[in-house]
This record gives sequence, C-alpha cells and structure tokens, in this order.
Amino acid sequence: MQKPGVIFINPSLAQDGGKCDEVLFPFAAIMLLATILDKSGYDVTIIDGNMYTSAECIEKVRAAVNENTVFAGFSVMTSQVKWAYEVAGALKKSHPALKIVWGGVHATLYPEQTVADPLIDIIAVNEACSSIAMLAEALRNGGDLSNVPGIYFKKDGKTIKNAPYLPDDITKIPQIDFSLFDALRYARNNLLPKAYDLPLKDAVMMPIITGLGCAYKCSFCINVILNRKYRYMEAKEIVDRIEFLQKEYGANFFQLLDEDFFINKKRTMDFIELVEKRGLKFYFRPWMRVSYFRDNYISEEVAKRLEKIGMVTAVMGAECGSQAMLDKIHKQIKVEDTVNAARTLSKTRIVPRYSMMVGLPGETKDDILATYRLALKLKDIDRRSDIPILSFAAYPGSPIYSEAVRKYDLKEPGSLAEWAVLDFSGFLGFYSAQGKPWIFDRKIFERMNNYYNIGFQFSPRKTLRNKVLYPLLRSLIRFRFITGWFGFPVEEFILGCR
Repeated sequence: MQKPGVIFINPSLAQDGGKCDEVLFPFAAIMLLATILDKSGYDVTIIDGNMYTSAECIEKVRAAVNENTVFAGFSVMTSQVKWAYEVAGALKKSHPALKIVWGGVHATLYPEQTVADPLIDIIAVNEACSSIAMLAEALRNGGDLSNVPGIYFKKDGKTIKNAPYLPDDITKIPQIDFSLFDALRYARNNLLPKAYDLPLKDAVMMPIITGLGCAYKCSFCINVILNRKYRYMEAKEIVDRIEFLQKEYGANFFQLLDEDFFINKKRTMDFIELVEKRGLKFYFRPWMRVSYFRDNYISEEVAKRLEKIGMVTAVMGAECGSQAMLDKIHKQIKVEDTVNAARTLSKTRIVPRYSMMVGLPGETKDDILATYRLALKLKDIDRRSDIPILSFAAYPGSPIYSEAVRKYDLKEPGSLAEWAVLDFSGFLGFYSAQGKPWIFDRKIFERMNNYYNIGFQFSPRKTLRNKVLYPLLRSLIRFRFITGWFGFPVEEFILGCR
C-alpha cells in the first residue's frame, strides 16, 4: 500500500520567471515541515522553484501529483506571490480536486484575503510545526478541519477561522532531514563560503536551526507583527548537530539560522567552550547585534576566540547612521555601538557585514547622509567591511508600513489576485525610490546610492582608464557625502553608468 503524499513547493526568488539556482537551501520552514511529515509516515516531495523556470516548475509539480497526494503546500513571501499564484493556478487547473495550502509570511499577514481566493483552499498562519501533521491527517481522512489550530479554510461558502496557533516549542522540533532531497546540490553550489578567503578545497555549507523568533521589536520587521517570542536551542545540541553533519555530509561551513545567535550570553560562552573542548574544525556565519561588542560580552578577547573556532563573519543590522531614525524604528542601538563593533572586529579576521537602509518615511536628507557617512567611517576603520545600503522596503503588515499607507493615502491591493499583478518596483518603492512619496528628492536619492556603490561597494570595471581615474573618483565621491553636494554628475559620465 502506497503512503499518502504531500508536495511542498518553494517559490522562486526570481522576479522574471527564470531560474535562480545559485541560492541557499529552500526555506527552512519547508524543509522542517517536510521532515515532520516524513516522520509521520508521509511520502514527501520538495520542489524548489529556484531550480526551474516557472513553466518548468509547473510541469514538475503537475507530474508529482498522484492519487495519493493529500495536498500541495506553498510557503510564500509577499514578493513571491506572483510566482506562487501562477504555479498554484496551473496546478488547480490540472488537478481541481487537489487541496492547495498556503503558509508563510504573506498568508500570515493577510489570512482572510488569501484564503478568499478561489485558488487557495487553506492557509496556515505563523509557524506550523505542531499542527502540520494534524492538518495532513484531517485532509487525508476527510476529518474535521475545525480541530486544527492556526488555519483558515472555506466551508459552505464561508471562511472559517480556527483557534490561534501557539508558538512552536523548539525543544520538540526535529532537526532537518537532509536525506529528503539532494542536499549536497545546495551545499556545494552555494555563494556563502565563496565570499570569504577560506583554506577549503571543497566547501560544503549546511544550515542549522538554532533559534526561532526575536526578542526585539524593530518597527520594520516581521517579528514585531507576529509577536514571536525568542526560543533557542541549547549549545550542546547545536554542537552535536555540527558534528553529525560533519560526519554524515562532510560539512565544513555552517549557516546558523537564528535571528540573533548571540542573544543569550550563557549559550554563547557554552558554545565557544564546547567547540574548543571537542577540538572541532569548521567555519560558521551567524547573525548578531552591533551592541554585543562591549567589554562585558564580546570583548576583543572573546572576538578572537570566536575567530579561532571558525567564525568568518559577523552579520549585523546597523540600519541607519542617524540616531533619530534608529530611535524611530525602535532598533535599540546607538550609532556608537556600530562604530565600536567595527573597532573590535578590525583586530580579528572576522569580516563585518553591516546591513543599512535609506528612504524610510520621515527621513531627511541629513539623516540619509548620516547613514552614508557612517558607512564610510566603518570602511575607514576596516576596509574589509561589507556594507550594502539598500532602498528601504516597507514590508506589508509592519508598523512602519501601516503608518506610510495611512499617512500618504496609498492604495493597498484588496485581493490575492491584485497582489499577484503588483509591480513591486513602484509599490512603496520596494526596490527603488519610485513609490516613496516621502523622499526629499528622488533623483538625488538615487544618485547617492549610485555614487556609494561606484566608489565603495562594487569593484569598478578593470580598465586602464578606471585604474588611473578611480582614486580621484573615490575622493570626489567622498567629498560629495561630506558636503552633501550632488550636482554635476561627472562620475556617471566617466564610468558610463547614467
């Protein structure tokens, strides 16, 4: 007798329907839910949209469906709605009786709107590790969906909202079973290890879930919307998992999937001591906060211990160079915290990566200049610093998004179908200054970002002309950020980037 089947579709990150095959692993949620259902006796298939064009993926999904398939599940971010909606529509057309289940950020933020669409049968909000097997069993046996917490579904033409879903207990969540798919295809075809000068003949990068949620309440973040409390795995379990993946897959580089790996000081010190005691050799990439670099936590001594056990980068959200804007977005850090982090890391081989953004509602030209000036200061302290400065994306559902929609009377899509045809380059300026009515001057705003990237973020084209002019060009760009003058765009003429 064949086992019941479930298909999980990982939506593509590509915006044009093409392939996006040099990526990290599929969403952690998909890998985790697949692991849980496999342990519950289901035949699970993971189809990663990044590996195919949208047309190829549709055919792949259609071919995977058979008489034993219980449902097809999608985990969707708002920027992926267009892709997922196209694939779900094609699947519904070829297999109208198949249940389509959506989860992820977009469904969680817009549950009633999402489930109201005729293509979607059920949506699961928030995390779903404790309820996914309940949902699968109910669908498999034709049972009562009203007993499954945290889902919305349609019954007799009405939308039914079940009892709220309680946050998952991380101690009861299994580790991802990488045998369910071709994990080494991802582990060996990965950009992260390539970004660092590591003495590795073959890089094998694998992710480890070490924590869920976040204790902080930044007003632009999904965590403040969902009110997800921070839950973490103990240091011993993390180190045991590292050893297992080393032996089973030859892994030598680990992506620690935790919003803030260093939030618990005791766990951090236990982790360092366990790795030192066991004599393990590997590299790892964690996320952290700039404010942890202080004498009573990650001092220069502790930073050097982290370097010695394999930490190759510190990924941090510096966000803004203006203290007023940091306070407005409730970041709970000081500008000086970022500077102190740079000074500490400059004494190690750990590469700093600071994410920053410009174009927030209420941000003045001086606030934006402060962010670029901070980036230049950080690069002066440590030239290795990787500092992307992105155009702020007001993520739907966040407090800062809701404020912008209300204050500027912006029209939000009223249905899932409208989200699926949305031009994100224009809507609230997801990828540019377009759609941001609060920007002081869109032309100057974009010129600032172009000049920063030309001078300090992206390597210039290697021509004799650039080798001669580039030092002068960088000096001119630095002068612009110091003075705030961006007239007469000679840089763009020189490099032909108008």
